[in-house]
Amino acid sequence: RADPRAGVAASRIVYVADSKKQAMDEMRDAVTYEVSVQAKRGFLAVLKRLYGIDVPNGPTAIDALAEAGFYLLGPPDAVADGIMRFHATVGGFGQFLAVTGK
Repeated sequence: RADPRAGVAASRIVYVADSKKQAMDEMRDAVTYEVSVQAKRGFLAVLKRLYGIDVPNGPTAIDALAEAGFYLLGPPDAVADGIMRFHATVGGFGQFLAVTGK
């Protein structure tokens, strides 16, 4: 195949703030809600089965997701480092799509 990565997608949640604590505090309620929805869909079981991580269905879900590297949070330099680590870990990627919000 000319571009074997063309059909593969991966995502990370990125939130830039003055500190990692600030980012986590600001996102905690929204992540708690989203995780409660995903728990009903069985997604937390998938994370456990595929990645071996336990994401609690509650306010500490963001802590587990950040620790596992699914959420890249904090000051700009730390977030940029996280994106570069992700890039290196997956062997690079051809496109980087940034979806922005509030």
